[in-house]
Amino acid sequence: METTPPALFEEFPDFTVLYFVKTVAFTIISVAIIIGNSLVIIAVVWSKQLANAFPSYFIINLAVTDLIVGIYVFPINIIHSAIGRFPFGHTMCIISKLITLVGCVSSVLTLCLLALDRYIVVAFPLRCKIIMTTKVKVFLIGLVWFFVFICLIGLAMITPILTAVDPTCRQTFMLEKPVSIYFACWFLAGMILMFTLHWLIYKKLSERKTIISNSLNTVISSSSDINLRIHIGGQSYPSSLSSSKLELQRHAKVVKTLFLVCGVFFLCWLPYVIFLFIAAVGIQFELQLELANVVASIGYFNSCMNPFIYAARSQSFRIAFNKLIKCRKV
Repeated sequence: METTPPALFEEFPDFTVLYFVKTVAFTIISVAIIIGNSLVIIAVVWSKQLANAFPSYFIINLAVTDLIVGIYVFPINIIHSAIGRFPFGHTMCIISKLITLVGCVSSVLTLCLLALDRYIVVAFPLRCKIIMTTKVKVFLIGLVWFFVFICLIGLAMITPILTAVDPTCRQTFMLEKPVSIYFACWFLAGMILMFTLHWLIYKKLSERKTIISNSLNTVISSSSDINLRIHIGGQSYPSSLSSSKLELQRHAKVVKTLFLVCGVFFLCWLPYVIFLFIAAVGIQFELQLELANVVASIGYFNSCMNPFIYAARSQSFRIAFNKLIKCRKV
């Protein structure tokens, strides 16, 4: 006796176990992105301790960027994976790809601002609050989104494929040479700037550590609260050895956390950028589009990583997350 297949399989004959697995995976990641980054935003806004210890404005902007990916890009990918085709039309397909670009470019620029903020705090400890005022931070965030807008305009001008039709809405858009080169250059330029700033931060931290260590070796006293004048980068300011050492350790821990955020972002998106360079030089091979979707998904996955990094590296974040989950005041 012949059995009738389920209605889902009748309407979408391309539905397979692979699509089901991808749908479940994308759903879990999307929920993690939305919940995790929402917790980060609420925690940083409500907790004065977190706002003072971390560059809160830039962390919020980074979380907002990841939320955009979780709220818009992933739900579309979930439906796409579930039914094996893109049901929203060509315009929505292009918009989803452009939002992917927006998210990546905004994240790169925001990570650069995080590194710049830490460099100013470490290199100019007395003047950092004067240099990086709230107005300056808001202006820099506005500048990030202005550059993102310029990026989108540039894409619209340099590529004619916005009018092309790709009913599958796969990575055809991104594999076009103008788009792949444009995206890869933004990414690599941002990464070079970001890691250069972190290298400068490391040098400054090492310099301060050496100065404090030398002072500890030369000062002979039973008291740990002897006032000294620490000279760094032409600046002279009073401090105690104990408080200077604790402050240095606190800065170093924050820098390591943000460097880990940058490193994970770089590792998640690097395979995609390499793939784009391969496409840009005209190399084609079997399963190219399928592999493009895989490496793009690795990049999307980065959007749920930062809350876990903050929780793993910072006790203050762990406490704040725990209170929010239990609906207690942060």
